[in-house]
Amino acid sequence: MQGNNRQHQPLIRVSCQPTTCFTRRLRPFSGSWTPCPLINPGELLTPTLVLTIGLGNLRNLVGLDLSYNSLTGTIPGTIGQLGLLQKLDLSSNSLNGRIPDTIEKLSSLAFMALSNNRFSGNFPAGLSKLQSLQYFIMDDNPISIPLPVGFGKLVKLQELRLANSGYSGTIPPSFSLLMNLSTLSLQNNRLIGEIPAGFASLSHIYHLNLSRNLLGGVVPFDASFLKRLGRNLDLSGNPGLCLSPTEAYNVKIEVGVGVCETSKNSSLIRNLKLITGSPNHSFYLVVFLFLYCTQYCFSDFSIILITSLN
Repeated sequence: MQGNNRQHQPLIRVSCQPTTCFTRRLRPFSGSWTPCPLINPGELLTPTLVLTIGLGNLRNLVGLDLSYNSLTGTIPGTIGQLGLLQKLDLSSNSLNGRIPDTIEKLSSLAFMALSNNRFSGNFPAGLSKLQSLQYFIMDDNPISIPLPVGFGKLVKLQELRLANSGYSGTIPPSFSLLMNLSTLSLQNNRLIGEIPAGFASLSHIYHLNLSRNLLGGVVPFDASFLKRLGRNLDLSGNPGLCLSPTEAYNVKIEVGVGVCETSKNSSLIRNLKLITGSPNHSFYLVVFLFLYCTQYCFSDFSIILITSLN
């Protein structure tokens, strides 16, 4: 077509199977644009050709699915030229290296899946510019860096999946700002520290998996949060995590962690063991019990006395 007739041509979506790519027409596009010089609807391409030789020429592309192929190498920087791209799926290939910095130019990108590849290293500095992003799925990559704070600025995120990728350090408190988040998968990494208290305010979340990390401290979720998620909450495999006795009693839901030892008797017993191991333990024991009984009831005194005698 020539001249003004071009404005009625359709946008193009590319979907590639392991050997060939197929293009199909999408909704009519009103406005002036330059037709893609590389492909036409119905033309057959190879996945490698789409990803490398002509990727930067697909200016009108809204969806690119090259998942489950045998692609190797890195994502070309020319991907940043696909200004209309809304969906990018490169999962289950053998791609490596870093996500190119030019990815920040994809202002319309709503879905990005890069799972099951060999990506590593830092994320682009402009990651937080992807303000249309709703789904970021990047499980099973040897990233091995601290979790990027920039994810907390992607306020439209509904799903964030970063499991089994060697992430270290603490969970950034900025993740608590993702108020539209429904799914967060961070399992099987090397995360330490406590679960951010702000996670308890994520009102839309229904699936939270923090299992098989090195997290510790008291789980910051109340009974209503625990009941809402139910079996969709997995905290198992974190030996340092524990649930407060009150919430454990009120909920009675298995979340994969034990109950915290917070009773005053258990801490006093530990103190008594230290005292009875000292040279003047009889004197210190009497003083300790006297001071304790000035604050607590007599029944507690009898329990502690019996425990100390044993």
